[in-house]
Amino acid sequence: MQLSRQMFLLGAVLLLPVLAAGHSWVACTDYTEMNAEDWEEEKCRAFPRDGQRFVPKGGVFGTDTGYNVHGSEQQPCRTPRNDAAAYTGDHPMAVYYPGQRVVFAHPTKNHVADPRCTNKNIPDNGNQIMVGPRNADADPKFSEFQLLQDLGVSPTGGNQPDSVMTSYPKPGYQNAPKFCDNMDKALATGNFTLPSDMQPGRYTFLWAWSFNGPTDTYTSCWEADVVTSQAERDSLLQQRGQRSGDACDFNTNCNGDNSVDNGDDSGGDSSSGSGSDGSSGSDGESGTGGSDSGDETQGCDNCLTFVYTGMKDNAATGDVTISPDFPPPRAVPDQPGRVEIRFPFDVSRAVFKLGKRTTIPSTKAADGALVLTEADLAPLAGRTLSVTIRFSRGTGPKCFSQADRVRVEPVGYAAHTPVAFAYEQEWNGGGMGRITLPDSRRNLPDWWVEVQFPCPDFAFQVWYGIDQSTDEQKSRGRYVIRQPEWETQNTDHIGFTVQNSACTFTADDVVATLVSAAA
Repeated sequence: MQLSRQMFLLGAVLLLPVLAAGHSWVACTDYTEMNAEDWEEEKCRAFPRDGQRFVPKGGVFGTDTGYNVHGSEQQPCRTPRNDAAAYTGDHPMAVYYPGQRVVFAHPTKNHVADPRCTNKNIPDNGNQIMVGPRNADADPKFSEFQLLQDLGVSPTGGNQPDSVMTSYPKPGYQNAPKFCDNMDKALATGNFTLPSDMQPGRYTFLWAWSFNGPTDTYTSCWEADVVTSQAERDSLLQQRGQRSGDACDFNTNCNGDNSVDNGDDSGGDSSSGSGSDGSSGSDGESGTGGSDSGDETQGCDNCLTFVYTGMKDNAATGDVTISPDFPPPRAVPDQPGRVEIRFPFDVSRAVFKLGKRTTIPSTKAADGALVLTEADLAPLAGRTLSVTIRFSRGTGPKCFSQADRVRVEPVGYAAHTPVAFAYEQEWNGGGMGRITLPDSRRNLPDWWVEVQFPCPDFAFQVWYGIDQSTDEQKSRGRYVIRQPEWETQNTDHIGFTVQNSACTFTADDVVATLVSAAA
């Protein structure tokens, strides 16, 4: 396992004054329902250090027992390391396997920005999972923990629309769908993924949440035995009388008892998001590969071109050339697209023809656009139409170069722009990194990201985005990611981890594209 050594919070000993009373702690270190709404004790398979004292079974979830702590450089955890006393049969230590997606749970303690019951300004300034050395006997210093995964931050601030503040799941601390039902003791969950080549052994994990600012940091610590495989993990859970299998996602694949089937060998792939079929764009190839972000656009930007061929005081003629590859992939497969042509003046009449005798139907929209249908244009791909337009005397074009003022807009088609897919950390079989997105996406009415991997059998997790891939798409190594409004306006990337077991590939083998569609 190659994890970069990082200081997480330099100067954590010298804490800034707390701006608002805040505290929380991890209450469960292996919860079997991701993005869950309600705390159910039987879904917790493992507890944090000294759980029997601070988060006892049978108690009320979220009850303050003095477990919260501002982790310091010399003492990053609430209590010193003592595995023999810190875990019991009723409050066991976690057992994980390489590549597992781990779900943990914590109470909200009133710290969620939801305008339905609090306000938009409750802060969230950082959420990280860190890990100590393998088989250590004592806790390392705070700065000696290594970053395992950055969980992002939740959207906050008065400029955020209500639709963003009340939408779940969220990145960061505030992922609590039923927060307003019990602001103090509502359930919040987070998740992280272990590297697929993590060496078996016992590790200390540290959750660090920064509330008011980067040095107002609360921590929770726990130990976990990382075993060689999911089968070994499941066998140990069954010996403890617990359900085996990986956590399900409340939004996508939880069945009646909110758990996945026992013995599932999927490697923990339970992606977040609602998985909407059809809204995720074309199912065909998603443009060219490469790591340069935004250098080339494919789709319908140049499907049709227009030039003037003649003009008078009250009429003009022109040519509309249709590209040979028209139509491009539809934004919604079963909804044909169209082409709208807008002149910078009012057109009273327009006639489109192929040759001298064949008239191509067109309609005039309420906003003045001339509309041609896909059904009429598709058989003419690669050919040129002539058009005659009439307008009030003196209002039309004055020279041929004014053709660049005529807007030819394909509507309902997807355009593909390559974006950079790059690792920031790598290990055998996977890594963690980012998909860099162009600022221009913020002005698009509808867009998403498609990621094509060279093989399908792996676990892929994202933050600053929502995975909406269907099972059929995943079976072909294709993932569809949409970014909520807050992340679109406040981030420049989508973060990811990937754990691969089927084939070996590098970041250059992965094709990531930003797909946009006109409304």
